[in-house]
Amino acid sequence: MEDDVGCCRVNVNTPQTGPAYGTPEAVGRQGQAFSSMRKIAIVQCGLGVITLISSIGALVVGAMAIKVTYPIVDGMPLLTAILALLSGYFAYKVSICKPETEVKRSTKCYVITHYVFCVTNVSIAFTACTFAGWAIAICSNQNTPQNIGACEPNHELIMTFNIINCISFLLIAISSIWGLVLFCLYARIFGFTNQRDRVNQLERRVANLQSQLDRANNDPPPPYSTGYDNKNYQTVYDEK
Repeated sequence: MEDDVGCCRVNVNTPQTGPAYGTPEAVGRQGQAFSSMRKIAIVQCGLGVITLISSIGALVVGAMAIKVTYPIVDGMPLLTAILALLSGYFAYKVSICKPETEVKRSTKCYVITHYVFCVTNVSIAFTACTFAGWAIAICSNQNTPQNIGACEPNHELIMTFNIINCISFLLIAISSIWGLVLFCLYARIFGFTNQRDRVNQLERRVANLQSQLDRANNDPPPPYSTGYDNKNYQTVYDEK
């Protein structure tokens, strides 16, 4: 039987490796996670800015062509750039959080939001890269009847912007996959657990409660409590 934790498929009968949520080891690993998220934030925001500039440039020169053609004029690059910037922003929000035993709800929201944007970025970026490659192919074969005038009079600029976009999209997809891998590695220390972990947590709580009950039963109760036979005390009092 299997269960999913985000992007990670695990067997519920096999305990996950790594420190359990709420332990000192988990708090220590949160610092490593925040450091990694800071790097992702820098990469994704940087790629988002570069892609935003090149996408606007590609739209402008594409719209100036003699024959406006899709996908030379395409809004997908702008969408990809915006998603990369948003993903980098939430990675930054995660990176400035502080390690703590009980992870705040806001921190969990930032983590899961960044994960969602990474999942979206992977599909959108690969799709946008395909369209950018299509635009490059059109400009490379502009002598064919259907492509005449599609890349003129700014053939070199259109080619340059689309090549930059294509590379940026691939890097955005790779950085998003990196973010997904980090989520799989660090999800447990932020409280995102699979079925087996939840069962283990319940078992630990039951064992803790049982040990408290055992200690309470083994400790002698104070005099005159219900745990003592107070008959002798009452007899002495009556004799006096």
